[in-house]
Amino acid sequence: EEASSASGRRPTAATSSASRAECPLGYLYLQILNFYELQVQGSHKDELLAVGQEVYELMGMFPTYALALNRWPIFYALEFFSDRYPEDPESLCTGVNGIIDWDEGRAWARRWAVLKRGVRPGKMMSEEDAEELENLELQIAAQFFDILRKPERQEQAYDECEFGFHFLVSNQVLNAANRQTQHMPPFNKIVDRAVGGMPWYRVGSSGWPIWQVLAIFADLNKGLWFFGGDRKYLRGYSDWNLRRDELSILTPPNLDFLSEEWKAAVAPSVDSLLGLSHEEYAATLHRRVAQREATWGAVRPIARNLLDAALAVAAATSPASRRLAYVVLLYGGGWAKLLGRLVGRLKQLDVRQPLLVIAIGPEAASACRALALGVAKAREGGERPHDVVCWTPETSSQVHRFTGIHAMLHLGVDVIYMDMDTFLLRDPTPQP
Repeated sequence: EEASSASGRRPTAATSSASRAECPLGYLYLQILNFYELQVQGSHKDELLAVGQEVYELMGMFPTYALALNRWPIFYALEFFSDRYPEDPESLCTGVNGIIDWDEGRAWARRWAVLKRGVRPGKMMSEEDAEELENLELQIAAQFFDILRKPERQEQAYDECEFGFHFLVSNQVLNAANRQTQHMPPFNKIVDRAVGGMPWYRVGSSGWPIWQVLAIFADLNKGLWFFGGDRKYLRGYSDWNLRRDELSILTPPNLDFLSEEWKAAVAPSVDSLLGLSHEEYAATLHRRVAQREATWGAVRPIARNLLDAALAVAAATSPASRRLAYVVLLYGGGWAKLLGRLVGRLKQLDVRQPLLVIAIGPEAASACRALALGVAKAREGGERPHDVVCWTPETSSQVHRFTGIHAMLHLGVDVIYMDMDTFLLRDPTPQP
Protein backbone atom coordinates (compact mmCIF):
# COMPACT_ATOMS: atom_id res chain seq x y z
CA GLU A 1 0.00 0.00 0.00
CA GLU A 2 2.72 2.48 0.96
CA ALA A 3 4.73 1.71 -2.16
CA SER A 4 1.66 2.10 -4.35
CA SER A 5 0.70 5.40 -2.74
CA ALA A 6 4.22 6.81 -2.91
CA SER A 7 4.49 6.11 -6.63
CA GLY A 8 1.06 7.54 -7.36
CA ARG A 9 -0.34 4.12 -8.26
CA ARG A 10 -3.10 2.29 -6.46
CA PRO A 11 -3.41 -1.48 -6.11
CA THR A 12 -5.12 -3.20 -9.01
CA ALA A 13 -8.29 -5.22 -8.61
CA ALA A 14 -6.21 -8.38 -8.84
CA THR A 15 -3.78 -7.39 -6.07
CA SER A 16 -6.64 -6.16 -3.87
CA SER A 17 -8.48 -9.45 -4.32
CA ALA A 18 -5.35 -11.44 -3.50
CA SER A 19 -4.65 -9.30 -0.41
CA ARG A 20 -8.22 -9.69 0.80
CA ALA A 21 -8.07 -13.47 0.41
CA GLU A 22 -4.63 -13.76 2.02
CA CYS A 23 -5.29 -11.62 5.10
CA PRO A 24 -8.87 -10.29 5.28
CA LEU A 25 -8.50 -8.51 8.63
CA GLY A 26 -5.26 -6.83 7.63
CA TYR A 27 -6.87 -5.85 4.34
CA LEU A 28 -9.87 -4.44 6.24
CA TYR A 29 -7.60 -2.26 8.37
CA LEU A 30 -5.76 -0.92 5.31
CA GLN A 31 -9.03 -0.22 3.52
CA ILE A 32 -10.23 1.86 6.48
CA LEU A 33 -7.07 3.96 6.16
CA ASN A 34 -7.50 4.03 2.38
CA PHE A 35 -11.05 5.34 2.74
CA TYR A 36 -9.99 8.33 4.82
CA GLU A 37 -6.98 9.02 2.60
CA LEU A 38 -9.31 9.17 -0.40
CA GLN A 39 -11.64 11.43 1.56
CA VAL A 40 -8.83 13.88 2.38
CA GLN A 41 -7.69 13.87 -1.24
CA GLY A 42 -11.19 14.75 -2.41
CA SER A 43 -11.61 11.60 -4.47
CA HIS A 44 -14.76 11.00 -6.49
CA LYS A 45 -17.72 9.84 -4.42
CA ASP A 46 -18.05 6.63 -6.45
CA GLU A 47 -14.55 5.58 -5.42
CA LEU A 48 -15.29 6.45 -1.80
CA LEU A 49 -18.54 4.52 -1.88
CA ALA A 50 -16.84 1.46 -3.34
CA VAL A 51 -14.18 1.39 -0.61
CA GLY A 52 -16.74 2.16 2.10
CA GLN A 53 -18.98 -0.66 0.89
CA GLU A 54 -16.08 -3.10 1.00
CA VAL A 55 -15.26 -2.06 4.58
CA TYR A 56 -18.91 -2.60 5.48
CA GLU A 57 -18.94 -6.06 3.89
CA LEU A 58 -15.72 -7.13 5.59
CA MET A 59 -16.89 -5.96 9.01
CA GLY A 60 -20.03 -8.03 8.59
CA MET A 61 -17.98 -11.17 7.91
CA PHE A 62 -16.48 -11.38 11.40
CA PRO A 63 -17.90 -11.34 14.93
CA THR A 64 -16.98 -8.32 17.01
CA TYR A 65 -14.55 -10.21 19.22
CA ALA A 66 -12.61 -11.37 16.14
CA LEU A 67 -12.35 -7.79 14.87
CA ALA A 68 -11.14 -6.68 18.30
CA LEU A 69 -8.82 -9.43 19.47
CA ASN A 70 -6.71 -9.95 16.36
CA ARG A 71 -3.44 -8.04 15.94
CA TRP A 72 -4.74 -5.39 13.52
CA PRO A 73 -5.82 -2.10 15.23
CA ILE A 74 -9.18 -1.96 13.46
CA PHE A 75 -11.21 -0.33 16.23
CA TYR A 76 -8.39 2.09 17.05
CA ALA A 77 -8.56 3.34 13.45
CA LEU A 78 -12.35 3.66 13.52
CA GLU A 79 -12.17 5.53 16.82
CA PHE A 80 -9.39 7.83 15.58
CA PHE A 81 -11.35 8.95 12.53
CA SER A 82 -14.79 9.08 14.17
CA ASP A 83 -14.50 12.81 14.92
CA ARG A 84 -14.44 13.52 11.17
CA TYR A 85 -18.21 13.15 11.13
CA PRO A 86 -20.71 15.68 12.47
CA GLU A 87 -22.97 14.19 15.09
CA ASP A 88 -26.30 12.91 13.82
CA PRO A 89 -28.94 14.71 15.96
CA GLU A 90 -31.38 11.80 15.59
CA SER A 91 -28.85 9.39 17.12
CA LEU A 92 -28.27 11.49 20.24
CA CYS A 93 -31.77 10.82 21.66
CA THR A 94 -31.93 14.35 23.05
CA GLY A 95 -34.89 14.83 25.37
CA VAL A 96 -35.86 11.16 25.32
CA ASN A 97 -36.77 10.07 28.83
CA GLY A 98 -38.40 6.67 28.60
CA ILE A 99 -37.10 3.43 29.96
CA ILE A 100 -34.08 5.46 31.14
CA ASP A 101 -33.06 9.11 30.83
CA TRP A 102 -31.01 8.94 27.61
CA ASP A 103 -29.61 12.47 28.01
CA GLU A 104 -28.16 11.45 31.36
CA GLY A 105 -26.97 8.15 29.90
CA ARG A 106 -25.17 9.90 27.05
CA ALA A 107 -23.45 12.31 29.45
CA TRP A 108 -22.28 9.40 31.61
CA ALA A 109 -21.10 7.48 28.54
CA ARG A 110 -19.02 10.35 27.22
CA ARG A 111 -17.46 11.12 30.59
CA TRP A 112 -16.70 7.43 31.10
CA ALA A 113 -14.95 7.31 27.72
CA VAL A 114 -12.85 10.40 28.54
CA LEU A 115 -11.71 8.94 31.86
CA LYS A 116 -11.18 5.41 30.61
CA ARG A 117 -9.42 6.46 27.41
CA GLY A 118 -7.10 8.68 29.45
CA VAL A 119 -5.44 5.66 31.08
CA ARG A 120 -1.82 5.23 29.98
CA PRO A 121 0.85 2.66 30.87
CA GLY A 122 2.82 3.54 33.98
CA LYS A 123 0.58 6.47 34.92
CA MET A 124 -1.72 6.25 37.89
CA MET A 125 -5.17 7.78 37.67
CA SER A 126 -5.85 10.36 40.35
CA GLU A 127 -7.96 9.20 43.29
CA GLU A 128 -10.72 11.61 42.29
CA ASP A 129 -10.84 10.35 38.70
CA ALA A 130 -10.67 6.72 39.82
CA GLU A 131 -13.59 7.23 42.19
CA GLU A 132 -15.58 9.06 39.52
CA LEU A 133 -14.88 6.30 37.00
CA GLU A 134 -15.97 3.60 39.43
CA ASN A 135 -19.22 5.45 40.15
CA LEU A 136 -19.88 5.94 36.44
CA GLU A 137 -19.35 2.25 35.75
CA LEU A 138 -21.82 1.34 38.49
CA GLN A 139 -24.39 3.81 37.12
CA ILE A 140 -23.96 2.58 33.54
CA ALA A 141 -24.20 -1.06 34.67
CA ALA A 142 -27.37 -0.25 36.63
CA GLN A 143 -28.93 1.27 33.50
CA PHE A 144 -28.00 -1.79 31.48
CA PHE A 145 -29.33 -4.35 33.94
CA ASP A 146 -32.51 -2.32 34.39
CA ILE A 147 -33.06 -2.70 30.64
CA LEU A 148 -31.96 -6.34 30.61
CA ARG A 149 -34.62 -7.51 33.06
CA LYS A 150 -37.21 -8.38 30.41
CA PRO A 151 -37.09 -8.85 26.62
CA GLU A 152 -39.78 -6.23 26.11
CA ARG A 153 -37.67 -3.67 28.00
CA GLN A 154 -34.73 -4.43 25.71
CA GLU A 155 -36.92 -3.89 22.65
CA GLN A 156 -38.25 -0.64 24.11
CA ALA A 157 -34.72 0.62 24.83
CA TYR A 158 -33.62 -0.23 21.30
CA ASP A 159 -36.62 1.60 19.83
CA GLU A 160 -36.09 4.65 22.05
CA CYS A 161 -32.34 5.07 21.45
CA GLU A 162 -30.69 2.60 19.11
CA PHE A 163 -27.09 3.74 19.57
CA GLY A 164 -27.47 4.39 23.28
CA PHE A 165 -28.65 0.80 23.65
CA HIS A 166 -25.66 -0.44 21.63
CA PHE A 167 -23.28 1.57 23.81
CA LEU A 168 -24.68 0.02 26.99
CA VAL A 169 -24.33 -3.49 25.58
CA SER A 170 -20.80 -2.77 24.28
CA ASN A 171 -19.82 -1.46 27.69
CA GLN A 172 -21.05 -4.66 29.32
CA VAL A 173 -19.23 -6.78 26.72
CA LEU A 174 -16.09 -5.13 28.06
CA ASN A 175 -17.00 -5.95 31.66
CA ALA A 176 -18.05 -9.51 30.79
CA ALA A 177 -14.80 -10.19 28.93
CA ASN A 178 -12.81 -8.96 31.91
CA ARG A 179 -14.77 -10.73 34.64
CA GLN A 180 -17.55 -13.16 33.69
CA THR A 181 -16.81 -14.62 30.26
CA GLN A 182 -19.90 -16.84 30.18
CA HIS A 183 -21.96 -13.69 29.42
CA MET A 184 -19.93 -12.90 26.30
CA PRO A 185 -21.84 -14.83 23.59
CA PRO A 186 -25.31 -13.24 24.08
CA PHE A 187 -23.87 -9.74 24.52
CA ASN A 188 -21.68 -10.20 21.45
CA LYS A 189 -24.65 -11.08 19.26
CA ILE A 190 -26.23 -7.72 20.03
CA VAL A 191 -23.01 -5.80 19.39
CA ASP A 192 -22.50 -7.69 16.12
CA ARG A 193 -25.75 -6.17 14.94
CA ALA A 194 -24.34 -2.67 15.44
CA VAL A 195 -20.81 -3.32 14.18
CA GLY A 196 -21.57 -5.49 11.17
CA GLY A 197 -25.23 -4.85 10.55
CA MET A 198 -25.23 -1.15 9.73
CA PRO A 199 -22.96 1.29 7.85
CA TRP A 200 -19.90 1.75 10.05
CA TYR A 201 -19.80 5.53 9.62
CA ARG A 202 -23.21 5.76 11.29
CA VAL A 203 -21.66 4.41 14.48
CA GLY A 204 -18.93 7.07 14.30
CA SER A 205 -21.46 9.89 13.87
CA SER A 206 -23.89 8.63 16.50
CA GLY A 207 -22.50 10.75 19.35
CA TRP A 208 -22.17 7.64 21.53
CA PRO A 209 -18.62 6.41 22.31
CA ILE A 210 -19.12 2.91 20.87
CA TRP A 211 -15.82 2.81 18.96
CA GLN A 212 -14.04 3.97 22.12
CA VAL A 213 -15.47 1.04 24.08
CA LEU A 214 -14.42 -1.42 21.40
CA ALA A 215 -10.93 0.10 21.15
CA ILE A 216 -10.57 -0.58 24.87
CA PHE A 217 -11.98 -4.09 24.38
CA ALA A 218 -9.33 -4.69 21.69
CA ASP A 219 -6.63 -4.27 24.34
CA LEU A 220 -7.98 -7.14 26.43
CA ASN A 221 -5.59 -9.74 25.01
CA LYS A 222 -2.68 -7.33 24.55
CA GLY A 223 -2.40 -5.43 27.85
CA LEU A 224 -0.80 -2.37 26.27
CA TRP A 225 -2.97 0.36 27.82
CA PHE A 226 -6.01 -0.66 29.80
CA PHE A 227 -5.39 -4.17 31.06
CA GLY A 228 -2.17 -4.76 32.92
CA GLY A 229 -0.75 -8.24 33.36
CA ASP A 230 -1.56 -11.51 31.67
CA ARG A 231 -5.28 -11.55 31.00
CA LYS A 232 -5.31 -15.29 30.46
CA TYR A 233 -4.26 -15.67 34.09
CA LEU A 234 -6.50 -13.00 35.56
CA ARG A 235 -9.47 -14.44 33.68
CA GLY A 236 -8.84 -17.77 35.37
CA TYR A 237 -7.51 -19.48 32.23
CA SER A 238 -11.06 -19.43 30.94
CA ASP A 239 -12.28 -18.52 27.50
CA TRP A 240 -15.39 -17.25 25.76
CA ASN A 241 -17.49 -20.32 26.39
CA LEU A 242 -15.69 -22.13 29.19
CA ARG A 243 -16.16 -21.43 32.88
CA ARG A 244 -12.99 -21.47 34.92
CA ASP A 245 -14.23 -24.30 37.18
CA GLU A 246 -14.50 -26.53 34.11
CA LEU A 247 -10.75 -26.43 33.56
CA SER A 248 -10.47 -28.62 36.64
CA ILE A 249 -13.53 -30.74 36.02
CA LEU A 250 -12.80 -33.21 38.83
CA THR A 251 -12.62 -30.49 41.49
CA PRO A 252 -15.84 -29.35 43.24
CA PRO A 253 -17.01 -26.17 41.45
CA ASN A 254 -18.08 -24.51 44.70
CA LEU A 255 -14.43 -23.94 45.65
CA ASP A 256 -13.07 -20.48 44.82
CA PHE A 257 -10.62 -20.76 41.94
CA LEU A 258 -6.97 -20.66 43.12
CA SER A 259 -8.02 -20.42 46.78
CA GLU A 260 -6.11 -22.46 49.35
CA GLU A 261 -9.04 -24.88 49.59
CA TRP A 262 -9.07 -25.27 45.80
CA LYS A 263 -5.32 -25.95 45.69
CA ALA A 264 -5.63 -28.48 48.50
CA ALA A 265 -8.31 -30.35 46.54
CA VAL A 266 -6.58 -30.25 43.14
CA ALA A 267 -3.25 -31.87 44.07
CA PRO A 268 -4.62 -35.16 45.48
CA SER A 269 -7.23 -35.22 42.72
CA VAL A 270 -4.51 -35.38 40.06
CA ASP A 271 -2.13 -37.54 42.10
CA SER A 272 -4.81 -40.20 42.49
CA LEU A 273 -4.89 -40.67 38.70
CA LEU A 274 -1.19 -41.35 38.31
CA GLY A 275 -0.16 -44.97 38.04
CA LEU A 276 -3.64 -46.20 37.11
CA SER A 277 -3.97 -48.54 34.16
CA HIS A 278 -5.97 -47.24 31.21
CA GLU A 279 -9.02 -49.25 32.26
CA GLU A 280 -8.77 -47.99 35.86
CA TYR A 281 -8.15 -44.43 34.65
CA ALA A 282 -11.20 -44.43 32.37
CA ALA A 283 -13.42 -45.96 35.05
CA THR A 284 -12.20 -43.43 37.64
CA LEU A 285 -12.87 -40.43 35.38
CA HIS A 286 -16.36 -41.64 34.49
CA ARG A 287 -17.18 -42.32 38.16
CA ARG A 288 -15.93 -38.95 39.41
CA VAL A 289 -17.66 -36.99 36.66
CA ALA A 290 -20.89 -38.87 37.42
CA GLN A 291 -20.49 -37.91 41.10
CA ARG A 292 -19.98 -34.27 40.12
CA GLU A 293 -23.05 -34.30 37.87
CA ALA A 294 -25.17 -35.87 40.60
CA THR A 295 -24.36 -32.94 42.88
CA TRP A 296 -23.81 -29.98 40.55
CA GLY A 297 -25.72 -30.84 37.39
CA ALA A 298 -24.76 -32.00 33.91
CA VAL A 299 -21.30 -31.22 32.57
CA ARG A 300 -21.51 -28.97 29.52
CA PRO A 301 -20.48 -30.32 26.08
CA ILE A 302 -17.22 -28.34 25.85
CA ALA A 303 -15.98 -29.84 29.14
CA ARG A 304 -17.25 -33.29 28.14
CA ASN A 305 -15.21 -33.01 24.93
CA LEU A 306 -12.08 -32.29 26.97
CA LEU A 307 -12.76 -35.39 29.04
CA ASP A 308 -13.14 -37.46 25.86
CA ALA A 309 -9.82 -36.09 24.56
CA ALA A 310 -8.05 -37.12 27.77
CA LEU A 311 -9.54 -40.62 27.53
CA ALA A 312 -8.41 -40.87 23.89
CA VAL A 313 -4.87 -39.86 24.89
CA ALA A 314 -4.89 -42.50 27.62
CA ALA A 315 -6.13 -45.16 25.20
CA ALA A 316 -3.28 -44.32 22.80
CA THR A 317 -0.63 -44.47 25.54
CA SER A 318 1.46 -47.57 26.10
CA PRO A 319 0.38 -49.40 29.29
CA ALA A 320 3.91 -49.12 30.65
CA SER A 321 4.16 -45.36 30.04
CA ARG A 322 2.95 -42.37 31.98
CA ARG A 323 0.11 -40.60 30.16
CA LEU A 324 1.69 -37.83 28.07
CA ALA A 325 0.61 -36.02 24.92
CA TYR A 326 2.39 -33.77 22.48
CA VAL A 327 0.08 -30.82 21.85
CA VAL A 328 -0.15 -28.45 18.89
CA LEU A 329 -2.64 -25.75 17.92
CA LEU A 330 -4.01 -25.83 14.37
CA TYR A 331 -5.91 -22.61 13.61
CA GLY A 332 -7.82 -22.68 10.33
CA GLY A 333 -6.56 -24.45 7.24
CA GLY A 334 -3.47 -22.43 6.36
CA TRP A 335 -1.08 -24.66 8.35
CA ALA A 336 -2.92 -27.93 7.80
CA LYS A 337 -0.33 -29.30 5.37
CA LEU A 338 2.29 -29.12 8.13
CA LEU A 339 0.23 -31.34 10.41
CA GLY A 340 0.83 -34.45 8.32
CA ARG A 341 4.53 -33.66 8.12
CA LEU A 342 4.72 -33.26 11.89
CA VAL A 343 3.02 -36.61 12.43
CA GLY A 344 5.40 -38.20 9.93
CA ARG A 345 8.40 -36.76 11.76
CA LEU A 346 7.14 -38.04 15.13
CA LYS A 347 6.79 -41.51 13.63
CA GLN A 348 10.23 -41.24 12.01
CA LEU A 349 11.78 -40.47 15.42
CA ASP A 350 9.81 -43.34 16.98
CA VAL A 351 7.99 -41.00 19.38
CA ARG A 352 5.43 -43.25 21.07
CA GLN A 353 3.23 -40.64 22.76
CA PRO A 354 0.09 -39.46 20.90
CA LEU A 355 -0.32 -36.04 19.29
CA LEU A 356 -3.23 -33.98 20.63
CA VAL A 357 -4.34 -31.41 18.05
CA ILE A 358 -6.34 -28.42 19.30
CA ALA A 359 -8.21 -27.82 16.05
CA ILE A 360 -9.75 -24.35 15.85
CA GLY A 361 -12.41 -23.86 13.18
CA PRO A 362 -14.04 -26.18 10.63
CA GLU A 363 -11.02 -26.37 8.28
CA ALA A 364 -8.66 -27.35 11.10
CA ALA A 365 -11.16 -29.86 12.48
CA SER A 366 -11.61 -31.43 9.04
CA ALA A 367 -7.84 -31.70 8.50
CA CYS A 368 -7.35 -33.32 11.91
CA ARG A 369 -10.21 -35.78 11.43
CA ALA A 370 -8.85 -36.78 8.02
CA LEU A 371 -5.43 -37.43 9.54
CA ALA A 372 -6.90 -39.41 12.46
CA LEU A 373 -8.99 -41.46 10.02
CA GLY A 374 -5.86 -42.24 8.02
CA VAL A 375 -4.17 -43.41 11.21
CA ALA A 376 -7.08 -45.74 11.98
CA LYS A 377 -7.02 -47.23 8.47
CA ALA A 378 -3.25 -47.71 8.61
CA ARG A 379 -3.62 -49.59 11.89
CA GLU A 380 -6.26 -51.84 10.35
CA GLY A 381 -3.77 -52.59 7.59
CA GLY A 382 -1.23 -53.84 10.09
CA GLU A 383 0.94 -50.70 10.25
CA ARG A 384 1.99 -48.91 13.45
CA PRO A 385 1.10 -45.27 12.72
CA HIS A 386 1.48 -42.34 15.10
CA ASP A 387 -1.72 -41.75 17.07
CA VAL A 388 -3.57 -38.46 16.57
CA VAL A 389 -6.28 -37.14 18.91
CA CYS A 390 -8.43 -34.16 17.86
CA TRP A 391 -10.06 -31.67 20.22
CA THR A 392 -12.29 -29.09 18.54
CA PRO A 393 -13.65 -26.45 20.96
CA GLU A 394 -16.91 -24.70 20.17
CA THR A 395 -15.38 -21.24 19.88
CA SER A 396 -12.61 -20.00 17.59
CA SER A 397 -10.09 -18.53 19.99
CA GLN A 398 -6.37 -19.19 20.13
CA VAL A 399 -6.60 -18.97 23.91
CA HIS A 400 -7.89 -22.55 23.74
CA ARG A 401 -4.29 -23.74 23.51
CA PHE A 402 -4.11 -22.84 27.21
CA THR A 403 -7.58 -24.24 27.84
CA GLY A 404 -6.57 -27.64 26.46
CA ILE A 405 -3.19 -27.76 28.19
CA HIS A 406 -4.53 -26.92 31.65
CA ALA A 407 -7.49 -29.26 31.31
CA MET A 408 -5.17 -32.14 30.36
CA LEU A 409 -2.91 -31.47 33.35
CA HIS A 410 -5.90 -31.50 35.70
CA LEU A 411 -7.02 -34.80 34.16
CA GLY A 412 -3.67 -36.43 34.87
CA VAL A 413 -2.16 -36.12 31.38
CA ASP A 414 1.31 -34.61 31.02
CA VAL A 415 1.79 -32.21 28.12
CA ILE A 416 4.63 -31.13 25.82
CA TYR A 417 3.45 -28.16 23.74
CA MET A 418 4.99 -27.44 20.34
CA ASP A 419 4.39 -24.92 17.57
CA MET A 420 3.44 -26.29 14.17
CA ASP A 421 6.80 -25.30 12.68
CA THR A 422 8.90 -26.98 15.40
CA PHE A 423 11.54 -29.27 13.85
CA LEU A 424 12.59 -32.16 16.05
CA LEU A 425 16.15 -33.46 15.84
CA ARG A 426 15.43 -36.35 18.20
CA ASP A 427 12.72 -37.77 20.42
CA PRO A 428 12.32 -35.14 23.19
CA THR A 429 10.19 -37.36 25.41
CA PRO A 430 11.61 -37.43 28.98
CA GLN A 431 13.04 -40.84 29.71
CA PRO A 432 12.38 -42.58 33.07
